[in-house]
Formats: sequence, C-alpha cells, structure tokens
Amino acid sequence: MYFPHAFEKVFLATAGIVTAPVADANTLSLTAAQLAVVDARTNLLITLGNPGNYQATPLVYLAQGSLHKIGTGNGGDRLGQFHGGYNESVKSKGINPKYISRFYVVAPQAETVAKVKVTIVGTAAELAEQEVYRLRLDVKGTSILRVFGHQYYKTFDATTLCADVAQLTPAFIAQQWADAINADQQTSLLVKASVVAGELVIEDILVETEFNSESYSRTDFVNHEKNRILTSVWDDRNEPCVSELFTHAVITEPKQATGYSGDTVLKEFTLSQRYLQEPFQDDLRLREILQDKTFGAVDRSQSYVVYHICHSIPKTSNGNSHLESDQYLLKVVVNARNTAFETYISSLIESAGNGVNLEVY
Repeated sequence: MYFPHAFEKVFLATAGIVTAPVADANTLSLTAAQLAVVDARTNLLITLGNPGNYQATPLVYLAQGSLHKIGTGNGGDRLGQFHGGYNESVKSKGINPKYISRFYVVAPQAETVAKVKVTIVGTAAELAEQEVYRLRLDVKGTSILRVFGHQYYKTFDATTLCADVAQLTPAFIAQQWADAINADQQTSLLVKASVVAGELVIEDILVETEFNSESYSRTDFVNHEKNRILTSVWDDRNEPCVSELFTHAVITEPKQATGYSGDTVLKEFTLSQRYLQEPFQDDLRLREILQDKTFGAVDRSQSYVVYHICHSIPKTSNGNSHLESDQYLLKVVVNARNTAFETYISSLIESAGNGVNLEVY
C-alpha cells in the first residue's frame, strides 16, 4: 500500500464506551453500539479509569457490540444462528501504541443561517419626496439553484406617495418591505422579514426536503450548504444619491455545520459494514427481513463527536525484502467526548515512548 492512504473502519459507540467493566468481562458482554478497549492477550475488557500502561498491555484492540439481536427464532438472529456471524462483536486489528501516528477528535460545530438588516438612515425630509423605494433581494445557494435553476432575486416596493412627513419614519418604509416579502408566495418560503427598532431584518428559513429514515437511501442528496442573502435599494427615478439613505449589514454569516452529521456517520458506517459483507439495503422490507438496526444506533438529525486513531501494522514477511506497513484509520463515533477514553489512549501512547498527543478539531 502507499502512504498516506489508510484503510478505514467505523465503530459506533452511541450506546457508550465501557470504562469500568465487571471482572473478567469480555466482548460477549457488549450491548449493541457499545464500545470497549480490549487487551489482545487476554481478550478481556480494559478499565479505562486507570492510566494506560504499555508494559502491561502492549497490544489492544477496539470492539463494538453487534447491532443484531442475540438469540434465535422469531426476532432473533435467524441469519447467523448457525455460524454466529452476525452476533459477533465488530473488532479492529491489534493496535500497538508504538505505531500510533495520530490520535485526534473532531467535535461538531453548529450551523448558522444568514441574517441581514437594512437600516434607513435618511431623515423624514429626505424621504418625503414622492418616491418609490425599491429593495432588491437576492438569495443564493445550492438549494436555490436546485429549485429554480438560477439564483433567486426579486424586487419589493415601499412608497412615500401621498404620505405626510409625520408618517415618514424608518419603520414606515421597513414595514412595507417586510409585508411585501412575507406576502409573496415564493419568497416567503425562502426568507422571513421583520421590523426591529425601525430596521428591516431578513432571515433565511428555507428547509430542505429530505426523506425520512423509513424510505432512506444512501444515494439521497443531502445539502449542508447555507444560503446567502444580499440586499440593495434604489428608487423609481434612479437618483444616484438615494442609496446613501440606506445601509446594509450582515447580522450573522451563513455557515455550514462542521464535523460529522448523522447522515455522514450513516454513510461512512454502512460503507465500513459493507467490507464485512453486510450491505445496507434500500428496500424497507429487506431491511426488516435482514434485521437492520442501523437507525436505532444513528440519529440522522444529530451531530456526533468522532475519535480517530491512525496506526500502522508492519508486515512480518514480504517477498520484495522491503520494510512495509499497512495503515489503518479507526473512527469511533460517540455522542459526546469521553474523558476516560481520551486519558487512557493518551497515556498508553505516552507509556510506549510515542510522542503523539491528542489533537482537537
């Protein structure tokens, strides 16, 4: 193999990481989507409350409880009851702390949606002329292109015609724009407009259409990009100085959520399972027949913390007489950071004389 490529394997620990197992507990005690660090010499679960010691455990591996039910007959593991294959825990290859090259954790960061404001800075006298003030609203993003085939834009009018000077407050014009935006059949599905302290505030509210878990397919499109909102103002006579009566500002920038979403975890885990000859079925009835429990362990609406352990395994024999290694990247999916797991792996690496430290992203 060629570096920096690494064979990837995903472990679901959404039911927790075993930190204090009972005496002589082995991988058979793991429940679905529960993970443990195991001593490769004894095959017993390791207590993570104690610092890792390379002399005591020079080789460990990760084990995840199978998502399939234990037992036979109706509701049990009918597929693997004769060979026990599907009830067996999912295991990594042996991990020698000396050969761990990276240990890092990726924590999710929440998304933010675009929110902008238009402030009317002109005085009542400056606004009093018989004008029609036109607000151009642009909404741009991948989801907009998928719906309309082009970036969305529309113009909304606010007028001072027949209005006396007493009416000409910033809120008077802002409210006309807000009402027009919220009344428009298409635009009201994309953004929401409101008037706050005389300012027009426009916020992205578009919700992508997604299939639920019952009809989920791995080929379903999922968009994580957030839309941008742009505004500009002119009048019906194209007076060059009119734009000086209005200012435009961004309240919050659109930002895509970072880290591992439920959809990302689901796709990476099902791919990892495919290498174990356990394909994910798009057909709902096949999922029921094959007792697929993936959606019980992964919530598509949630974001997850993922630990990454990158290690290599030197080849003991090689026909070309070159020293080679296979590199593996193990991903451990958890609901939240686990201090005991971090401390144990970090101390195990340190006790092996390895200079790798936990990186946080």
